[in-house]
Amino acid sequence: MRADGLCERARRSLEIAEHLLLRTYPLVNEPKLVLAIADEVYSALTGSMVAVISKSGVGIESDFDQCFKRFSDVAYLHGFDDSDLSLLSDVRRIIKKHKESPVEFVRDGGFVICDKNYVCDFITIDYMRGLLSRTKVFVDKAFEHGR
Repeated sequence: MRADGLCERARRSLEIAEHLLLRTYPLVNEPKLVLAIADEVYSALTGSMVAVISKSGVGIESDFDQCFKRFSDVAYLHGFDDSDLSLLSDVRRIIKKHKESPVEFVRDGGFVICDKNYVCDFITIDYMRGLLSRTKVFVDKAFEHGR
């Protein structure tokens, strides 16, 4: 897929995440929605990352870790910085931890994800607002360079 198509897909995922956060969550007040929001944010970030890699002429890998390494190599040339790389890593960690988690539950308006050693992450809707805000900036940067 071309870089502009990838950017459009990323923007669509971003719109879905924003809709879930700003419209759906207030109606249903279900903390488990943070996972759906995180999935859409992750989709927006990875699509943007692949678009930048594609536009750079660097080969694209199907494995996230390889893609992330290639993106890291060209990110600074396209206006991305350490906080952008950290954003990708943070969202990837949430998604990966969720998929591998033996225990998850709702507590105090947030969602708790535990790993096999019961090290827990507490994810709130406010935390997702922050990730979404940072993701918007990330996608905008990728869109600028995807043209």
